[in-house]
Amino acid sequence: MYLIHDGDPGHTAARTQAYLEDFRGWWHPCQTPAQASWLNQAEMLLEAFGYHYLDRGSWRSREELMSHIGVAGPEYNRLYAHPFEWEWTIPKMKQWFAKHSQ
Repeated sequence: MYLIHDGDPGHTAARTQAYLEDFRGWWHPCQTPAQASWLNQAEMLLEAFGYHYLDRGSWRSREELMSHIGVAGPEYNRLYAHPFEWEWTIPKMKQWFAKHSQ
């Protein structure tokens, strides 16, 4: 069975690697580059949005906070969110996988 996880320090720690080594032959760990998963991308988005629109904020109610977020979202997209192009190609992925799957 393939176990696919990102290269987060918690996944690459010696204790984790020792645990996985006990199951070598059954588990086939495959690590993606750190910050590659959708969850990492969502965490980075929330961190950036929070930095610009939530840090040091104070709201009297949940409704006031939700209203603030509703107004801030489009502004954040206009000022800070920019499209990008992936540079991770299938050949690059195969090279990376060959190097790290040993």
